[in-house]
Amino acid sequence: RLFFWVDYELSSLQQVGRNEDLVDLVEQLLVLPRDKQSLVEAAIQSQVRKFFNDREAEAGSFGFFIISPDKISLSSLRDGNIGGINIIEQQRPALLEKVLQGESVFVPPIRSDVFLDEKSYTSIVDKPPTMFFAAPVVNSNNNVIAIITKRVNFSGEFSSILSAGFIGHSGETYAVDKTGLLLSKVRFESQLRDIGLITQDQDASLNVRIADPGTNLLNAKNSVTPNPDWPLTLMSAGITNKQSGFNLEGYNDYRGVKVVGSWLWDKNLDMGLAAEVDVEESFALIRIFKYTAWSIVFISLALLLGSTLFTLRVGTRATRALTRSRKELEELVKERTEALKAAMQKAEGATLSLAEQMKFQQLLIDTVPIPLFYKDADGKFLGFNKAYEEIFQVESKDLVGLTVNDLSYLSEADRKLYQAEDDEVIATQTTIKKEMRIPFADNKVHDTLYWVTGFKDSNNNPAGLVGNFIDITT
Repeated sequence: RLFFWVDYELSSLQQVGRNEDLVDLVEQLLVLPRDKQSLVEAAIQSQVRKFFNDREAEAGSFGFFIISPDKISLSSLRDGNIGGINIIEQQRPALLEKVLQGESVFVPPIRSDVFLDEKSYTSIVDKPPTMFFAAPVVNSNNNVIAIITKRVNFSGEFSSILSAGFIGHSGETYAVDKTGLLLSKVRFESQLRDIGLITQDQDASLNVRIADPGTNLLNAKNSVTPNPDWPLTLMSAGITNKQSGFNLEGYNDYRGVKVVGSWLWDKNLDMGLAAEVDVEESFALIRIFKYTAWSIVFISLALLLGSTLFTLRVGTRATRALTRSRKELEELVKERTEALKAAMQKAEGATLSLAEQMKFQQLLIDTVPIPLFYKDADGKFLGFNKAYEEIFQVESKDLVGLTVNDLSYLSEADRKLYQAEDDEVIATQTTIKKEMRIPFADNKVHDTLYWVTGFKDSNNNPAGLVGNFIDITT
């Protein structure tokens, strides 16, 4: 959702940057003296503001800038930030250079140059985070003559999208810049205040360095002062190196709590995104899946081995009996018949016991509240739980033995994508965790966190995969 939102906003702002009326207004601004008084008192300011006010409902603007090629703020929603070096140039100068080269860019959260509400503050550190989209203003000759920016509400769409990752008791998603500085809200902000990493009147965004304190600060008896010598967390270090990755073994987060997570560096957003969940919570469900899958594998192998040995034993004795006399044969047949009856009774009892175990395994899987499925080494479905059947309005008996290519309720493109992914996971025994849009039986496409993991048989050969997904649609 974050990437869709950014693409939409940049596309909309690019169109505004080519609007003939705006280009005419910007050309008039560019000929004015660059001092604050001349710019603020210019009559053209009211026309520029009316242009944006008329489009406020359409663009969702929280403020705007018209910035000259020499990075001076020529016009704004507020008089207080006109006539000086633009705030983006002061904190993210490289991004404005990209815009002057014709690109449209997303400006990650930075410290605001003005207060955005009616509260009274005494220190610049109390000014809230703010965000922008920036696009070139292009004249009829296709030349970039200035920069237009749209200020967006930090607590709006950006925070809403990331907070969708606050799943379970400890799951969270947040943004980090290339220095390891927190750029968004986090789930455990109140804990950070109690620990002492931020003050009671501070927000976590732009005030917390994502570093590993080396110990679980939740167990600290006294308030803790942030130490600049703390190393970055494993995730944050990856982001600063502009690398994406994941860790399922566990590492300390910014509170010193063991978590597992995955992270993504996006050069277009010029920031990293991280998704983490406490180790204790994440592995509770995985252990259930693992034990269930291995139980099914071991039971199947034991049944196959027992049947093979039984068949060989009976065949050998039958061959010897053919060489004996009729009388001996009759006596032997009678004896073996009784033995066979006894064996069959035992086999019947074993089969009933196995059926009860399988029934229990299926019941255990059905109690998992999120959709779950598992497949063999050929990518054919071995089973599902009730949550999967209810979401897609299907029955396991109709799908067992099929591959994802046979699922008619998925589009052809989705079937090919999922089949290729299944083949890779089974062959390489890897784990894939990602956001995915999946059509449910309610005829709606849902945002999900999708996770599949390959497993091996007793000979260490690929034996199949176990998959699940969680609906995070808001």
